[in-house]
Amino acid sequence: VSVKTFHQPHPTYQCLLVLRCLYQRDSNPDVWKKLQNLESHCEERRKTPRYEEDRVAVAQFVRHFFNLQDFSEEQILRVCGIVQVNGHEVPVTEPPHVAIYETASLLEHHCRPNCSKSFTSSGGLIIRTAEPILKGKHLSICYSDALWGTANRRHHLSETKFFWCTCERCADPTELGTFFSAIRCKNSPCDGYLLSEHPLLQGTPEETPLNSEWRCHTCRAVVPVIEVLETLEKVGRYLSSMEKGDPRSCERFQEQFENLLHPNHFYLTDVQLALAQLYGQDCPEGLQGVGDEDLQKKIKLCRQLLALVDHLVPCKLLVLGTYSQDY
Repeated sequence: VSVKTFHQPHPTYQCLLVLRCLYQRDSNPDVWKKLQNLESHCEERRKTPRYEEDRVAVAQFVRHFFNLQDFSEEQILRVCGIVQVNGHEVPVTEPPHVAIYETASLLEHHCRPNCSKSFTSSGGLIIRTAEPILKGKHLSICYSDALWGTANRRHHLSETKFFWCTCERCADPTELGTFFSAIRCKNSPCDGYLLSEHPLLQGTPEETPLNSEWRCHTCRAVVPVIEVLETLEKVGRYLSSMEKGDPRSCERFQEQFENLLHPNHFYLTDVQLALAQLYGQDCPEGLQGVGDEDLQKKIKLCRQLLALVDHLVPCKLLVLGTYSQDY
């Protein structure tokens, strides 16, 4: 393999994990059998652009460039589906890599999972219970990012795992009382927040987001979803254009949008998580070099975030600060 062009991802890299899986058929039949038992969602994948990309960039490339003619295109695409549906991003390398874990593939999804997922330095996967679990209750992890809002999580799960989540958190417009996706009511002097009337309809094939409405939980005013989407798009654009690694930029974001979003909104939470880490990061002396004002801000932020995360996603060990070398 000779890679000579670096202005775009070389197709060879896209094939590596699939190649490793394919070679198990002859080199390790037991692993190959375990792989074949995993879900691939091939029928659902056929309807997506990703399927055609995999057909050209992976299946055809593997068959012709590597001359693996004894694997059919369908067999290779099935492995592509197994990797997409069951793969876990392992953050112990730079950049992160993707791995498949047989037992972890049996764990179901929930947007407020009761198990945490972490990795050893060698890439081993550790599943720990994040809270007491009663006998007979299902074990769950989050297949998406639990710190995204409901619409974002459900869309991501539909695109990558091929199901629309209907868990308790997704079905609850308040997201378990946190108002994690809520924006402020525009009716003055109302101090309420707008919530989706039908969060499980957002983005489904049967009902597009434009057909749903948001309602204030206090004054009951109704707002078309298009207005909500325009507001969130505006905030999202600002967030994307922000200077990274600068605590003052984060503070300006808070000041500009705290009167538009709920204090727990996922956009504000995202910025606050960054800000809590940035205070003191540029000081050679560490926290000892942080001024009293910034130190108090950091303490207040951390307490707020810990309370929110502990209630909404107790599985987030990295956020909660319980990440140890054992992980």
